[in-house]
Amino acid sequence: MGEERGYVRRIVEELEAQNLPHQFFYLAMQESDFNAHAVGPATRYGYAKGMWQFIPGTGDDYGLTIGPRKGSPVYDPADERFQWERATPAAPGVVSAAGRSRGSAPA
Repeated sequence: MGEERGYVRRIVEELEAQNLPHQFFYLAMQESDFNAHAVGPATRYGYAKGMWQFIPGTGDDYGLTIGPRKGSPVYDPADERFQWERATPAAPGVVSAAGRSRGSAPA
């Protein structure tokens, strides 16, 4: 599904533009099977949503608009976590930040 919709190419381009290995595209596959409308289970931080499964706080930290239905396990067209074209440029930043905090990803 990811390749047929052009997700893989676009994700790889964004990862490489941010100096991350292209293999990180597997994160989107693991998190949501490239389903841009995915909603994860409830957590103490809220619902993870979209292809990259951003929780509300992280999505907001990376410039995504969080929709009014953030507290419900439903699709919200106003929530940019569901817009893979907006969420994909933010995802490598999260990967980089996580790696830096562990001392393993490029700065």
